[in-house]
Amino acid sequence: MALALIKAMPHWPVFNGLLVLIGSTLFMTGFLIWHIPFLYKTWHHEFGKVALSIVHIFILLLSTVCARSLLTQSLGLPGKDFQISLSLLTLLLYLPTWLFIISIIFGISFYLIGMFATDRPNKNASGHFLGSLGTLTILYFVYIFVANSEGVHSMVRVLAFYCDYESAPNYPEVKLNERIAFHENGVISSAWHTNGDVVISVRTVK
Repeated sequence: MALALIKAMPHWPVFNGLLVLIGSTLFMTGFLIWHIPFLYKTWHHEFGKVALSIVHIFILLLSTVCARSLLTQSLGLPGKDFQISLSLLTLLLYLPTWLFIISIIFGISFYLIGMFATDRPNKNASGHFLGSLGTLTILYFVYIFVANSEGVHSMVRVLAFYCDYESAPNYPEVKLNERIAFHENGVISSAWHTNGDVVISVRTVK
């Protein structure tokens, strides 16, 4: 029905986007209801534990890459230099990354099942494929929001300010109310938390 409405009203982008969002949310909900018990059963299988452990390592690495990218984009400085913030963001991004990877794996699997079914169309495979597609659509909307939201970048800067920037009043050329972080090649960044956001400046120490 949503597809029919979108086709009938192509000049209503906001309404069509809302329909896509609602439909994708429903598909994602059905997908989660099905695949979480499936993964639980898989974990209790001998080979399933090995497979899920391998997937877990890959997802952890990917979520770390995403966290570093978000830190770099928000701070304008190398994300690898903010280890505590990097660890916390990696944990926060682990679940969305997990959903992303699992959706791709199940989506491709059920698409192939539906394509090569020889007897009759597999309705379950089609439904699971749509659930994977809906999940990927929701994650795409979340990604667009995070990547373009100054509010999110501001929260990341505040996180780095309290987790990785530190006061060092006895360090040369450091002021009493200044919090600093050290980088490569003698670069020091200073941070001040004012008006709900964090202002960062960079200098070199000779």
